[in-house]
Amino acid sequence: MITKENLIDMLQKSFTNEDDFILSYAKDLIKDVEQSPDLGDDQKEEIKRIFDSILEDTARHRQTIKEIIEEVEGSQKDEF
Repeated sequence: MITKENLIDMLQKSFTNEDDFILSYAKDLIKDVEQSPDLGDDQKEEIKRIFDSILEDTARHRQTIKEIIEEVEGSQKDEF
């Protein structure tokens, strides 16, 4: 079993990691791709499309984590 406090802490760290790693990395990479003279327009568009999809998935994942945090915080249970 895990305490409510520890579970909330782990979920919040997961939420933060989404921002720190996925969002910032993907946004920086998209910017680098757009400025790359070594890639053609079609290649840039395909890479951007892939990372846009990743960013959409990440947004949904962040929302799910947020909802779970709210559910756990509102729960009467002390252990999960």
